[in-house]
Amino acid sequence: MGIEWRNLTARIQALLWGIRATPTERQRATTAATQVAGRLLHHLSDNYALPVSNVGNAHVIGGFGKGTARRGDSVVDLLVALPDHLRPCSDPELANAVTSTRDLFETIACVLAHHYQGVHITRDGWLGLAMPTPQTLSVRLRPSFACQSGGYLVAQPFARSGASPWRHSHPEAERRLLDDTDVNSGGKATDLILMLKLWRHHHDVPISSFAIECLAVEFVQSWIYRGQSALFYDWMMRDFFFWMVAQAGRHLTIPGSHELVSLGDDWVEHAERAYFSAAQGSDFERDNRDDRALTCWRQVFGPSYGVTPFLADNTLEQNRVLATVQ
Repeated sequence: MGIEWRNLTARIQALLWGIRATPTERQRATTAATQVAGRLLHHLSDNYALPVSNVGNAHVIGGFGKGTARRGDSVVDLLVALPDHLRPCSDPELANAVTSTRDLFETIACVLAHHYQGVHITRDGWLGLAMPTPQTLSVRLRPSFACQSGGYLVAQPFARSGASPWRHSHPEAERRLLDDTDVNSGGKATDLILMLKLWRHHHDVPISSFAIECLAVEFVQSWIYRGQSALFYDWMMRDFFFWMVAQAGRHLTIPGSHELVSLGDDWVEHAERAYFSAAQGSDFERDNRDDRALTCWRQVFGPSYGVTPFLADNTLEQNRVLATVQ
């Protein structure tokens, strides 16, 4: 390619290092989740006179569980697998039985309210709580029960009339699919998810992080340049947004289950604008017209693109790369 695209790789590397959650943020998230799960499970252990090993277990899911958390993310998602005897049951002969998924949420909320502030059930069916300062983190958890066939039945406190109060989730299958796609593409699935999360955040795009993840993985698996280097990332963004527009209204199957995630179409105009900016930016990158390229990419990612600051959690080598785009 001669001297074309001469600054693209350095800028992309700087962008990705600036997006990723730092090791300190990841450690804080893990510590917070471990603390919440530990207090809940120990309470259940004491209440039911069971060893902690028989009470249940917990898994960090979402961005911090899959390595796709953005720098500055302050919400940690936690799946808590509970013992089967706590599963809601309507049998009137069972004393102290949990009778509904909403009852299950409220029971757990009462336990955690002794330790944390602002414990509440969110509109989208999580149990949220605020960690004590100075962590400035929020933990969202969902109670669940392990399935013999794999994965978990996750409680839904606000299921519509006639709908199941349970949803099947398989975090291990989701993570395995992402990891396999990364292995076969040199990490492009995770990189694309991180860049799309930045785009979503900057423009307040009405699409969930999980939908973005599902789309990114599907796209990278079939993208013709998935084996190429970061020099092709401008084309990756351009091609993804072009492809994304055509996915409006789809329902994607969640890995490891038969559940579906609805994409909707409220985000289409955002994706169309991003495609035109990325297409122009790619052309300017080819011609090394840096000022014009930066303008286009900042329309996608925001004004910080190309001016990522030095960060204490970055390695010396990473900061050397960052210096090339200052």
